[in-house]
Amino acid sequence: MSIINTYLKAILEQQVLVCPKRMHTREGLIFTFGDVLIETEDAWLVPCTHTTYSPALPEDIRAIEQSLGFALPESLHHFLQLTNGAQLYVAPLAWKPSWSTKGDYIHYHIFSTLELVTINQNLLKDFRAMLGNDPDFRDLHTLNYVAFCDAHDGNYLAILREGTEQGKVFFLDHEYLFRPYSERDADLYYTVAESLEAWLELVVKTKGWGGFGRRVPPL
Repeated sequence: MSIINTYLKAILEQQVLVCPKRMHTREGLIFTFGDVLIETEDAWLVPCTHTTYSPALPEDIRAIEQSLGFALPESLHHFLQLTNGAQLYVAPLAWKPSWSTKGDYIHYHIFSTLELVTINQNLLKDFRAMLGNDPDFRDLHTLNYVAFCDAHDGNYLAILREGTEQGKVFFLDHEYLFRPYSERDADLYYTVAESLEAWLELVVKTKGWGGFGRRVPPL
């Protein structure tokens, strides 16, 4: 069994999302999820479920690579062969505004093959619209990362595709206009894990909560 498969199976066996008390109040979590919390000494636990899908077919992966103009990182390729996207640590919302179209709370929405194409093409389009005339980027036609997971509030988790740190997972902050990752500007996009395998391990060890690094996603 591969390391990615091992960690994915471990995630699917977890039935709660850990919400550390230092970050969240009981009242706030009850407002979001209802009175379903389980209390421990250091955290509130929210009952959750997970959704995985049929594996992506090799021809589907080849097709999206052709659409994107680059090969997917091997680790992401392997993940998609296990499940074509995933929704991890999903919990029903107790309340939402009448105008909201939001369904359940999804802590990690990992993109399917079709979503990978749409989202990453849109990131490139948005980047070029905002910074495409910058001399440093004028001839750039692909970004050096691939966004693979929604990180809430218009942010993403991404895997670096090139360079000496190739394969690392970092926080892709929308405030920096989706510019390419640069070791020179590494403080803009901070590292969450050294690889997708290490990221999955982090998610397992923190029972869901730690996969965004120092950022705390809204609930």
